[in-house]
Amino acid sequence: MVDQVEDLELIKKEKDSQLKILESLDFSCYNSNKDDLEEQFGGQVKKKFKNQFGDAKNVHQKDRKFNKVQKTEQKNEQQTDEQQKDNQENGEEVKQQKQIRNVKQKAPQEVSSNWKKFMSSQPTQSNDNEDNSSKKQITNKKSQSSESSGNQQNVFKSLEPQKDGYKGVTPIVAIDCEMVQCEASQKDGFPTQELARVSIVNYNGHVLLDTYVRPQKKIKNYLTKVSGITFTHIKNAPTYPEVKNKIFEILKDKIIVGHSVQHDLSSIKFEPPKDKMIRDISNYKELKQSGKKVSLKKMVKQELGITFQEGSHDSISDARAALLIYKKYQKQIDQEQGKK
Repeated sequence: MVDQVEDLELIKKEKDSQLKILESLDFSCYNSNKDDLEEQFGGQVKKKFKNQFGDAKNVHQKDRKFNKVQKTEQKNEQQTDEQQKDNQENGEEVKQQKQIRNVKQKAPQEVSSNWKKFMSSQPTQSNDNEDNSSKKQITNKKSQSSESSGNQQNVFKSLEPQKDGYKGVTPIVAIDCEMVQCEASQKDGFPTQELARVSIVNYNGHVLLDTYVRPQKKIKNYLTKVSGITFTHIKNAPTYPEVKNKIFEILKDKIIVGHSVQHDLSSIKFEPPKDKMIRDISNYKELKQSGKKVSLKKMVKQELGITFQEGSHDSISDARAALLIYKKYQKQIDQEQGKK
């Protein structure tokens, strides 16, 4: 009789231990050890993940699609690197172009330490031939680009940051955001797009901020094909109120560069004190076609000779791409958009 009681207690302890293991499992653990866990726990483990994550198979399929896109991007980067190596072997010189223009604006009485560090790190820029009008420069743009197409592709050879460039906050920054689709608003009944990732880079392309943001509304569509965002990225991300101060601290009193940048600023609820602090390359008249805006993907291909956004978007690459195009036409864009 005593032996039977002891056997029952052992069985009970074993079941309690199994329940604790089951409770501690997360989806990634279940997904990588699925067969063993289902053999040990049977229907209990399936039920747990169906309730907690919905259809686990769908989540897994989304992650597989995202991984496939990532592999495509890596393959494209590898092909670009091989092409650059071939150009170097053929004797083409790789040139580095650094441009900075002092933007005329009402500055505070005291110059910040960030501004001093940034300006000391930049080379002096010659003002020769400044009397040539920007209109004449744009008219000759096509002939110049045909003569130096090889050099141009080497100057803007990739979306990587300048290795020797200043890495701190600079007076000019670039921003890009990615969105997800959330449940319909009560006002109009249409789905809303909410911030899911924000990336800010400095004038040299170095990352100042890159964070996923977890929307406080229920997500209906991750828009993974466009945004590259999945449930895995969002589940433990901070909410907007948790990152708002950091974003505003970086953008305060800065010239903000981007493509359709007003949409990005609206998504982070940031309103610059003056419109002349914004540099939107999509609004630059010489880059429009028949008066219409051109997509960032097409613009980068035409102006920089770089192919990107083959799969989903990446907000860091998008911000750097917008920055490179701005730097290419910085003087003209500043004249056109800095007088508002």
